[in-house]
Amino acid sequence: MSSKRRRSRLEVSAKILEVLANETSTKIDLMYKARLSFQQVTVFLKYLLEREFIKEVKIGQKSAYEITEKGGFFLDYYSKLQELTKLKTEPSR
Repeated sequence: MSSKRRRSRLEVSAKILEVLANETSTKIDLMYKARLSFQQVTVFLKYLLEREFIKEVKIGQKSAYEITEKGGFFLDYYSKLQELTKLKTEPSR
């Protein structure tokens, strides 16, 4: 049995936003960096664009994506939620 589990919509969205927080990226770059198929990245980009978490920009003749301020807020809140729900690995004393 594989130890891999499906990532939630929030996890995948956050991963894409993490990539874009570091650099403007094309769809192909996002596929590799977020480990998504072309179909998956297309669906998630549409989802994030509709919510204004990212915006499309042109680099030469290529389309690329950048995180927006709203996307940055989402990523901050998501990170805080991850910290709050993290299990402690150290034993209690």
